Amino acid sequence: MFVAASLAACATTVPPREARAQAVYELRRDIPVDVGVTVAAAAFMIITETYKDHLAPQMCRWCDFDGKGRDVLNPVDHGMRELSRWKDNRPALRIADATAFVLAPTASISTMMAAAINDRAEIKYPTDMLLVLEAVALAGVVNQALKFTFARERPFVHVLTEDEKPRQSHPSDNNLSFYSGHTTLSFAIATASGTIASLRDYRLKHLVWGTLVPMAALTGFLRIAGDRHYFTDVLTGAVLGSAVGILVPLVFHGRDGKDTVPFSTEDQTPVGPGPASAPMVTISGGF
Repeated sequence: MFVAASLAACATTVPPREARAQAVYELRRDIPVDVGVTVAAAAFMIITETYKDHLAPQMCRWCDFDGKGRDVLNPVDHGMRELSRWKDNRPALRIADATAFVLAPTASISTMMAAAINDRAEIKYPTDMLLVLEAVALAGVVNQALKFTFARERPFVHVLTEDEKPRQSHPSDNNLSFYSGHTTLSFAIATASGTIASLRDYRLKHLVWGTLVPMAALTGFLRIAGDRHYFTDVLTGAVLGSAVGILVPLVFHGRDGKDTVPFSTEDQTPVGPGPASAPMVTISGGF
């Protein structure tokens, strides 16, 4: 289903092959290093999720209660929770899972593919997606490390009695509110994809930004509506996810200083302008 969605998105956004090709910028990269960093970051995420029951804090360090047990949750988070929380939060949680883990990745794959094909730079697409994945994985590492460190109690846990808190279906997740992983993931995907498309100077870069950023914002809102995060958790996830998504491509994979002519995977011939006096020899035949 997801492959079909990607192909459908490409079919609706890519102009005919006769459209004018555009030279795009080459980006700095070291494929073995980038693959190694991505794999290491992904391994960290897998291991910490697998052993979360043992690694996650059992007690909150950031509990939003004072020494006398009085609720001291700040007015912004309290007000946004009351304003945004859905009475039945299950739909919000399911939709947020879908947008963060299915729709955002699929939209990134589709729009980046469309942008590369539109400029006849298909050969650059695998590198583009590797660099997106690298930034997203690093954003996840930062998020996971800080969630375990701050150990903020989730909103729905905050209102439970002390006897009820350990009886939740996933008690190891009770104190991982700050900051939102779903929001971090969504904004990292959006900004890494958009930044790489902009660095390449793809003509469809605005499609990438315009599709993914609203989807990321929706994910953040739904995590508040689902009572899993406070507004400050989501805002921090949006800021830090975006920071990693933008800075990793900019700092480590910026333009190498020369405009390169892309190649089409169909004919493997330069499609950009060449010297006017350059001779051309064409050999044709049939088999």
